[in-house]
Amino acid sequence: MVWKRDLDFLESESIPGSQADEIRFNCPACSDAKFHLGYNTGKGIFHCVRCGFRGRDTHYKRRDFFTDVVTSREFSGSMPSGVFTIMGGRGRTEADAIAYLIGRGVTTKDIAQYNIHYGFCDKLVRRVVFPFIQRGKLVYYIARAIDDRKDKVINAAGSKRVFNLERAASFSKEVVVVEGVFDAIHTGVCAIAVLGKTITKLQCKDMQSYGITDVNLMFDFGVSYNHVVGVASNIKKFFRNVWIINLPFGDPADWKLRKKGVYGYKDILGRTAYSFAQMLDSNVIRRERY
Repeated sequence: MVWKRDLDFLESESIPGSQADEIRFNCPACSDAKFHLGYNTGKGIFHCVRCGFRGRDTHYKRRDFFTDVVTSREFSGSMPSGVFTIMGGRGRTEADAIAYLIGRGVTTKDIAQYNIHYGFCDKLVRRVVFPFIQRGKLVYYIARAIDDRKDKVINAAGSKRVFNLERAASFSKEVVVVEGVFDAIHTGVCAIAVLGKTITKLQCKDMQSYGITDVNLMFDFGVSYNHVVGVASNIKKFFRNVWIINLPFGDPADWKLRKKGVYGYKDILGRTAYSFAQMLDSNVIRRERY
C-alpha cells in the first residue's frame, strides 16, 4: 500500500524524463540523488529503477509539473536553428541537457529564470544555450557542450556582450562581475558574466545604459591581483565605484574542488542562503575599493 506520506517526493525538485508523460524525482526510499524515480503524469504510477520502489498515486490528479520550471520570458530575435526552450517531453536530448545542468549546480528554477535553451540538431546539437537578452532582444548567446568534446563552447558571431545584465539591473544598480555564465548563476541574481578576464568598452556601455553605478570584480581564483587592478583601472571612468573582491575559496562555479576539501562560492551561498551584501557584512568575502 502507498501511503499519502510516501508521495511527498512529488513536492520536491524534478526533471523531465525521456518520455513526454514522465517526470523524474530523487527516490525517497533509497536516498537517491540522481533522479532515478520516474513518475507517469498520465497514469499516476511511479517506479524507481535503482531500488524498485513503486506504486500508484491513489490521490492522483493531473498536474502541470513544469509551471515553475520552464516558463521562459519572451524575447525578440531568432535563436539558431534547432534550438528550443526547455519545456519537457522532447525526448532524451532534453533530459540529458537538464541532467547536465543539474550536475553543474543549476536548479530547475534557474533554467526558467535564465531562459536556458538546448540544441536539438544542427551545429548546436547536445549543447545548452544561454541567451543574452537586453531590452527584450537577443543580442548574443553561447552554447556549451553537455558531452565530452573538444569544442566545448560555441559563441555567437559579433562582439561579446553581458550575460544576465537586464535581470541583474532590475534588482540592483550594483552588480558582481564574474567570468562565466555558470559563475553568474551560482553567484546570484545581481551577478553578470563578461565571458573572460577583461571587460570591453562595449560591455561597459551596456552596463551604463542600464544605470549600473557600482561594480564588484570577482574573477576566478587563479587570476592575479595585478591583472584585476588593471581591469579596475580600465573601467573606473564608467562607474561611480569599482570594488575588487578577495575570493579565498576557489572559483565561483568550480565544483570539482569539493573533492579536495575546498568549497566553491555556490556551496557557501547555498548553505547559508546569504545575499551578496550579507556575505560582505559577515566577512565571508572581503572587498576593497579601487
